[in-house]
Amino acid sequence: MLYPNDISTKLGFDQILQLVKDRCKSTLGLEQVDRIRFSNNYELVDKLLNQTAEYSAIITAEESFQANYFIDTRSYLDHAKVEGTFLQEDQFKEISKSLSTIKSVSNFLVRREDDFPYLNS
Repeated sequence: MLYPNDISTKLGFDQILQLVKDRCKSTLGLEQVDRIRFSNNYELVDKLLNQTAEYSAIITAEESFQANYFIDTRSYLDHAKVEGTFLQEDQFKEISKSLSTIKSVSNFLVRREDDFPYLNS
């Protein structure tokens, strides 16, 4: 390949996406990165940049922010839908950890709504 055909590759966007993927904590995050597209919608881009800035401020300055267990529990829940099947104890623990993380993050953002308006929108 002498020169890439698409703008994404020309700008190195694919490399940036890979760097983001390398920092994802779950398959849910990886799927979100795969959905990222270019946009010319100013309001959307502005909102996303502000959300990124707020989250960056949180993870660099907030010791009380616990976001360690974003676990993709969809396969467990799909399995549990089948009549006559049951979840294993470790699967319940994973679901519990994930829900605790979600609750913790949600409570944090609600308490700090004025500090992080874009993450609360």
